[in-house]
Amino acid sequence: MQQRPLRERGKHTLAWEVRRVRSWRKFRVEWAFDLRDGAGTVTVWSSSRTSEPSENKPVVYDADDPQRWCFTEDMPRNPARVRNWLRGFWVVAVVTLVGSVVLLVS
Repeated sequence: MQQRPLRERGKHTLAWEVRRVRSWRKFRVEWAFDLRDGAGTVTVWSSSRTSEPSENKPVVYDADDPQRWCFTEDMPRNPARVRNWLRGFWVVAVVTLVGSVVLLVS
């Protein structure tokens, strides 16, 4: 899921569990949260592996599209750092591959 809109204009609120439904090996959990501007309540679904009821969880939602949401704890802390780490990883992988091919050919 693209999290840029959530980072730029996301609204923070608390979600509470409405119900939990068994779905094969997982549970589908329905969450509800109130919109900050008092426009109503939104219900969304997520999946869980436990049957234990959950406490209220902080969420971030897009004010323009409340169905676009994410639990605050699931958002990466520093996405630029993760992106730079991945770029560095790929550069090292490509250099290693090219070096191996050059050594095999010569």
